[in-house]
Amino acid sequence: GFGRPSERCRPAKELISPRDVAPDSEEVRAMYRRSHGSVEGGEVLTRDYDFPSAVKEPTFRFGAEAVKDSSNQGHGVKAALSVDAGGEPHSIPNSVLGPLAVSNFREATGNHLGSPRNLCAKSGRDLAGDHVFGMVSGTDGTTCGDLIRGTYPVSEQLPDRDLGRCLVEGRRNFLTREPFGVPS
Repeated sequence: GFGRPSERCRPAKELISPRDVAPDSEEVRAMYRRSHGSVEGGEVLTRDYDFPSAVKEPTFRFGAEAVKDSSNQGHGVKAALSVDAGGEPHSIPNSVLGPLAVSNFREATGNHLGSPRNLCAKSGRDLAGDHVFGMVSGTDGTTCGDLIRGTYPVSEQLPDRDLGRCLVEGRRNFLTREPFGVPS
C-alpha cells in the first residue's frame, strides 16, 4: 500500500515482469482478447463475425449486392460517401446554374481557403484600378536606412554626463580616481 514499506527489496525488472506468477489461463486470455483487442505476438486476430450465408459464396463482393433498394438503386451509402460524383456511379457532378447575385454574394462574404478575406472595400464604388486607400506619405528626407544606421551627431552618441553617478540628492558620489558604479 501507499506509505508502507514493502516486505523485501526487489529489482524493478521483477516488479514489472515477475517470474513467480503463473501465466494467465486460456479463458482469461480470451476474455482480455475480446475486451481489449490484444493478441500475443504472431497470434492471428479473429473477430468471430457471424456473416450471412450469402457472404460465404465465392462470387460475393461487399458493395456489389444484386438486390437494389427502391430509393437509390443500391448506391445509397456509396453516393453519400462520394460527394464529388454525379448521380450515377463513375460520373461527374451535374452543373448547377443559379442566380448570379447568389454567386456574387458567396464570393464576397465567404471565407475561401488559402486566400485573403474580401472586406468588400470596392462594393458600390467606382474606383480607378490604381486607387490606393490611405494618406500619401510625407516628404521627409530621412530613410529607413538612415534610421537603422543612426546618422545623428557624435555629441548625441556620447554617454550621458551622469552615467555611473548617483542621481539622488545628498547621496551623490564625489569624483574620485576610482569610478562608483558600472555603465550599463
